[in-house]
Amino acid sequence: MPDLDLKKFDLEHWWKMLAAAGIAVSIASIAVKYPPTIFVGLGLFAAGIGEWVNHPYQEKIGFNFKLTGHPRSPRISGLLLDGAGLILAFVGLVKLALS
Repeated sequence: MPDLDLKKFDLEHWWKMLAAAGIAVSIASIAVKYPPTIFVGLGLFAAGIGEWVNHPYQEKIGFNFKLTGHPRSPRISGLLLDGAGLILAFVGLVKLALS
């Protein structure tokens, strides 16, 4: 399981911003009791967490160099969260369009 320590939560990567935006949209939608955008917010949150799982911190050490970064390394749990997030966001957008 990747390191999901909330003390290290910063918005330097797009997947963290996506999860934060999903939380913000969901909280605002719950406050005004508007279900279509709750689905959109939860979808953004799930996709952001899924991409966070798929971008673990990695280090490679070689002769006189050290490479660090967050290359994409898909995992089943991350892909499932991405899929669930896309479905939730799509359902929310369809409900929003039909309302």
